[in-house]
Amino acid sequence: MFILFISCDNNSQLQSNSDFDIDKIQLNDNCFDEIKTELIDSIRILKLNENEESFFVAISKLLVHNDTLYVFDRFGRDLLVSFDRNGNYITTFSQKGGGPKEYVQLWDFDVDSNYVYLYDRATKKMLYYDHSGNFIKSHSSSFRGDAFVVLQNNEFLFSLAKENKSPKVCITDSTLTITKTMLSYQKEELDDRITDNLFQRVKNIIYYNKVVNDSVYAFSNRGNMQKCYYFNFNNRNVPNNEKYSYDKLCSSKGKEKYIYLNDCPLILNNFIIGSVFQNGNKGTFLYDIRKGKGGIKEWRADKIELSDIILPITVAQNCVVGWIDYSVYEALSDKSMFSSELIQNLNDGGHILVFYYLNDAKNNCIH
Repeated sequence: MFILFISCDNNSQLQSNSDFDIDKIQLNDNCFDEIKTELIDSIRILKLNENEESFFVAISKLLVHNDTLYVFDRFGRDLLVSFDRNGNYITTFSQKGGGPKEYVQLWDFDVDSNYVYLYDRATKKMLYYDHSGNFIKSHSSSFRGDAFVVLQNNEFLFSLAKENKSPKVCITDSTLTITKTMLSYQKEELDDRITDNLFQRVKNIIYYNKVVNDSVYAFSNRGNMQKCYYFNFNNRNVPNNEKYSYDKLCSSKGKEKYIYLNDCPLILNNFIIGSVFQNGNKGTFLYDIRKGKGGIKEWRADKIELSDIILPITVAQNCVVGWIDYSVYEALSDKSMFSSELIQNLNDGGHILVFYYLNDAKNNCIH
């Protein structure tokens, strides 16, 4: 039996703060397949029609805004590209270089009705573009951020790199001037783990987790901290002396017995969906808050099913979006849903998005 207990009582990462709630949830069943059957209504596969301008290596982050798909490849090609709802290429945003309209190393992006925002961590600069890919302006920051989201009133919520006793999280005004700080790094933390999605926005709630920490914080769209989820994986959490250094964790003899979050999860009112490491393998994590149960499906070759919500990366309207490349396709137990065209696309280094449409009768939190 797999046990998960969520609490913030003993979490050294949590700051004393009476302004937000602490959720405690006990999970005592390994019922991943049961939950996914209740959760998923249908599945749609979408091929991204990549070309020389838009080709990327991996999807670090994906956002959907007004039927436009924004795909960010942080480490492969270091670029942001957009596609329409049918997977056709629209444009590429900016290019590498030292000019005022260029970046050295993109680290995160966000989208709202006004702009497409790109943050260059190397030069500590925010680049603003319209949705057609035209450069509008830029602002410099006094800090080095490692993730951000746009708030209401043109403010920003930033996760900060550990530098000069910096806090973990801050709010800035529209010019990237810090107006509020929250949470603190522990003295022992080395901040040497790079995570693709530190923030996840679901409806009007923003979730924040800096892997491999066990706490997930919920913020309002104005940046107010509202709730904390603390994951205690039945004595299989990473111990603090290894949690503070990812390099130490990777070299640990006991690393395969640990369970820890691999990305910031998606918390959709009654369900928690996310990626974890368990037994040294990646896996998908599902939890039904109402029923108090859930489980993990490890990604093992020839054991993965397309319905396992593979690599959940964002929420769009009434669905969760995941993605696959050829390596994931090869690990699937059933490949019958893939046409020869899709297979050839994957074999050529292309990517496919998987839209998991949710059963509205079971989960009415995505509209």
